[in-house]
Amino acid sequence: MEYAPVCGTDGKTYSNKCMATASGVEILKNGECESKSPNVECKDLWWFDQNTRNCGQKQFCGLYMYQSLETFNNQDDCLKALKERFGSEN
Repeated sequence: MEYAPVCGTDGKTYSNKCMATASGVEILKNGECESKSPNVECKDLWWFDQNTRNCGQKQFCGLYMYQSLETFNNQDDCLKALKERFGSEN
C-alpha cells in the first residue's frame, strides 16, 4: 500500500487518497492533518455533495468545519440550497 498521506474534511489523516475515498471522506489537502488541540469545537452539520446531489450529515471540527464546503445547521436548509442550486433535477 502506498503511503501518501492526505488530510480529510473530517480532520483525520489517511494513508492515501484511496483510503480517504473508501471511508467516504473528501480530501481537504495533501499531507497530514494538523494535530487538534483538546479544545477544538466540533459540530454535526449538513452539507450537500455536488456529485451525487444529496444532503448528508457529518461532524466537522475546527478549521475543517467550514473550509471548502457549504454547510447547513439542518437538513431542511440543506435541501433548500440543493434545490436552488440544481433545481428539481435531484
